[in-house]
Amino acid sequence: MRRKVDRVVDRGPFRGALADAELRRWVIKPGTKPWKHAAANSTTPWTYHPSKAEQVWLTGQAKGQICNISGKPLMRAAADAWIAYSGSPEVWTPGGRPPARPSPEQAAALSHFALASKQATPHHQRAIEPLHGIARHPNAMVGCASISGERTRSIFDLTYLVLHNDCGHQGQGAAKPTVRLFDMGASKGFFNISGGIPAAVHDGSGLDPSTPLLYRLYQDRCLEPDAIYSWELRKGVTSAEWWGSAPASLRSKTHFFEVPVVEGELDEALAGKPNPSSFLQMLAFTSRPEDFVVVKLDIDTPAIEQTIIAVLSQRPDLAALVDELFFEYHFDFDGLDFGWGDLNVQGDVDTALGTMFRLRSLGIRAHFWI
Repeated sequence: MRRKVDRVVDRGPFRGALADAELRRWVIKPGTKPWKHAAANSTTPWTYHPSKAEQVWLTGQAKGQICNISGKPLMRAAADAWIAYSGSPEVWTPGGRPPARPSPEQAAALSHFALASKQATPHHQRAIEPLHGIARHPNAMVGCASISGERTRSIFDLTYLVLHNDCGHQGQGAAKPTVRLFDMGASKGFFNISGGIPAAVHDGSGLDPSTPLLYRLYQDRCLEPDAIYSWELRKGVTSAEWWGSAPASLRSKTHFFEVPVVEGELDEALAGKPNPSSFLQMLAFTSRPEDFVVVKLDIDTPAIEQTIIAVLSQRPDLAALVDELFFEYHFDFDGLDFGWGDLNVQGDVDTALGTMFRLRSLGIRAHFWI
């Protein structure tokens, strides 16, 4: 979610990633079960296993059925079990503690990554929220809420997310990795947040600036960022307000670019044509596979966003550099109000789900952002 005054309108020729064939590249073919196949990225040992509830969405035929599918009793029950886990204090606000173990019912509702060569122990299996056609909190007041009247959560409620928690791993003697946070669409930076980082994120609201919010969420999970890369073309505040009261220790690790991310045409981005404004080339230059890399993509400019996503989905070498990704995919929500306003939407629920599943199959913990 970004302040809409910061919106950048799609202009110019950079629209190759918005071609229908490109948007639909990863739509699940009806009748297939792609999760039965081997891992799509040979550079990662992790394989992705969608929950049974997620598999209901991965048919390539969810378009026009979002409200129908999400409202089924079994789907609602699975969503309730998932949210009971993700929103619990032990999981949402761990405060430096390992994640709580899900109950059998919760484990069945969650999707997960697993090491194929290991038995399913806590450190060889990592839970993640299932992909869902609502693409936010499953009880968010969007779209189908006007039909069912049962969804009552804010559209900015983030407690549906299950982020990677490394505290248990480090507690077993593993070293903390170098953590890099890339925030494309950083809006107001550290504005109006005492000390630059919130003391806690109790209510799960995503209304605060995203860089401090994500910093706190990963700090709570023993993954405090070591380097921050933030982009915002129209920050909406003065430079002094953008930096706020962030201390020198935080400023020293923050790189702020008050210029747009530009990737060029899709074929140029795929080939890595030299481009000083490219996030993808910044990623490749700064990051190593052993780093823990977090990427948030929300610049409200579909041609650029989709180019970045298309390159990550087609280049496993770059995908292997990203551990966790947050993407506000602006798709047509079966013609219902989803909070996009007048933003130009691209694709539909099947293109969104198929693309996010592809990213997860490459080893990226890909999440729908608000």
